[in-house]
Amino acid sequence: MEGGKSEFVVKQDKVHVLTNNNHKRLHRVQQLFSVGTSISAGGDMSGEWVTLVGTPENREKAMEYIKSLCNPEHQIEIRYPIELEPDLIGKSGAMHRELEASSGAVIMFINGRAHLSGSQMAVLLASSRIEDMIRPSLTNDVHKAEAAAAVEAFDVDHELCRVLRRSESDVPAEDYLSQPDQIKWAVLNELADQEQFEGAVSGATGDEVKPGGSGRSLWDRSAMQSGAASKKQSVIDQSTDTKKSMLKTSHNKQRLTGPRPGGLRPVVIDASNVAMHHGNGRLFSCKGIKIAVDYFTQRGHTVTALVPNHRQGGAPDGRDQHILQILKDNGTLVFTPSRKIDKRRIVCYDDRFIVRVAVENGGVIVSNDQYRDLQQENAEWKAVIEQRLLQYAFVGDLFIPAGDPLGRTGPKLDEFLRWG
Repeated sequence: MEGGKSEFVVKQDKVHVLTNNNHKRLHRVQQLFSVGTSISAGGDMSGEWVTLVGTPENREKAMEYIKSLCNPEHQIEIRYPIELEPDLIGKSGAMHRELEASSGAVIMFINGRAHLSGSQMAVLLASSRIEDMIRPSLTNDVHKAEAAAAVEAFDVDHELCRVLRRSESDVPAEDYLSQPDQIKWAVLNELADQEQFEGAVSGATGDEVKPGGSGRSLWDRSAMQSGAASKKQSVIDQSTDTKKSMLKTSHNKQRLTGPRPGGLRPVVIDASNVAMHHGNGRLFSCKGIKIAVDYFTQRGHTVTALVPNHRQGGAPDGRDQHILQILKDNGTLVFTPSRKIDKRRIVCYDDRFIVRVAVENGGVIVSNDQYRDLQQENAEWKAVIEQRLLQYAFVGDLFIPAGDPLGRTGPKLDEFLRWG
């Protein structure tokens, strides 16, 4: 078999998972990922070496699957009508193999119960695929409640994974799963507004339609009714109203859980605005973003810098692109996603995304943009922009935020950056 080679150690007490039944699981790995496999004793007897041969992509997927087998981080169960089992398994097991290969999760279908195990990402991908397959047949509340209960614990992570997969986002879901829940909600709501906008445009009769124009997202708290029963049902139910009910309960919990009064507010940096200002309007200066991030992290703030994903690949006006990867790796920079609709790539409006995050986490926005268009969309956004917008200047590489952000009679910078 052509390709490179990867080697890693499986602990001794887990080796049997791969070798039992005449190496049945290793043969499964070969079948799913088109890799060659072998296993040999380790030198210190603490484990055994597993060798994979194949393309880099296939080796990486195979390693993820073996990790799911030997050391699963998550395990859940999804119930489904027993008559659907042939469809879930597929002819000669083809659908079962496709589900495992595409997600990296280990899946067993047994008498109306799907047992999923693996990493958080693998289980999320597999569960969302399975739910999409069984949803049309869930015609009674018992089935809906049972299936919803199995995935209820994932809350926003589960829904985020589903939405990003369906929208063919150019930012992988795992980039967001490590972020605070407030950022996850902002991603969900922005993509939902994009979807609603596209639907409105396709059915428009001449009236002007703007993306996000109502300021009311799919999961707008003020438009929903909460309740435990609807929370369970909504994960499986396709109706928007029922889905809103479940997500509203979790969403409110996230917003109501915040720092005590007097603590430092989170800081949300308009990274494109900062980069262009540091580059004197001609260059997108990644160094400028890092200078601003460092200023606030050194003061003790939790910082999130937001930048469109197309900047990740570099641009003619870009400089010091490697800095973006450094900031992403340390968790302070988040790329805003775009989504694919009818083979068209729809880029999220990063200004709206920035304001959404500040609304969600109670943060201060660092930007010299006035966001006048967004102030007209939503009263809550308008209040945040008017009361929590921090402007700044650069003198060379010196970042200088406004000392009196709300004017001479308003709070000074230290007070402005704290919860009231």
